Amino acid sequence: MLPFLLAATLLADGPAPTDSMQVDIFCAYVVGIEYGTDNVTDDQFRRFTVCRNSVGVPEKSKGGLV
Repeated sequence: MLPFLLAATLLADGPAPTDSMQVDIFCAYVVGIEYGTDNVTDDQFRRFTVCRNSVGVPEKSKGGLV
């Protein structure tokens, strides 16, 4: 029960992650690097960039049904 309360408290604090942040976190996981680190090799950065461009971030509709 305590781990659940701790997780709920941590998740309730701070801003909600953006779609872009979720893609970055996912791609960091795929490449095998820690999210937010700047200690990456050129190859890891290239793979991260390819992942981010491949996954993309869904664009929000500017009104109406698409």
